[in-house]
Amino acid sequence: MDMKNARQGISMRRIDRLVNGSGQIGAILDECKTCRIAMADEGSPYVVPLSFAYRLDGETLTLYFHSAKEGRKIEILRKNPAVCFEISSEGAPVFAKDTPCNSGYDYASVLGFGTALFIEDADEKCAALALLMKHQANIDVNFSRPQAEDVCVFKIVSCDYSGKRKPRDGGSGVPPAAFPQQEALRRLAAFEDVYAELTAAIASDAGELAKLKAEGKIKTVRYRELFGQKLLYSRMMDLFARHGI
Repeated sequence: MDMKNARQGISMRRIDRLVNGSGQIGAILDECKTCRIAMADEGSPYVVPLSFAYRLDGETLTLYFHSAKEGRKIEILRKNPAVCFEISSEGAPVFAKDTPCNSGYDYASVLGFGTALFIEDADEKCAALALLMKHQANIDVNFSRPQAEDVCVFKIVSCDYSGKRKPRDGGSGVPPAAFPQQEALRRLAAFEDVYAELTAAIASDAGELAKLKAEGKIKTVRYRELFGQKLLYSRMMDLFARHGI
């Protein structure tokens, strides 16, 4: 497959916020858990947010994703693998007292263009899934070939990307000492939301798995997808338990 990216050369108006170097790009990616992928469905735009992992090999950035084997994004990417992606982290609010229109957030982001490639090799799929678990939950997991075969794994390869960072500056109307506490409270609230959603998903999946099993549908794509999610969620809950969360 042609590895040429969809576009070469990303221009940036605020060159003062440009982030250069794989080390700085990697630092931004390490802060983030979600990548938004934009694709074209026969002329219509389509965007999906997905959990991701990454590798940086020199100037080549490779992003890894997993999903069900079927779905709209899979159909689109098989027809047109040219994509745009955006990854960002949002920090604390920055309030400008005298010029409210200059208020905003400090943030960091990576924007790029690339080509989506489906991974078929079982060993490479296992390695990509392990990388996803490490990036998303900081857990070292060895996946088996049967587990890898139950899901779709694909990657986006790009040499056409840039980083951007707006650091916190003196224009804030909030005392600097208040930001760490605000950020800690924000992250705690976000974690509580994630934990509640995870608990609900485990209960919902368990019910659907039991129903499919009772109907003799354990070899269906849906059953395998749910079983894979069950393993992932169980490992995440084990991690929380080990840390007393």
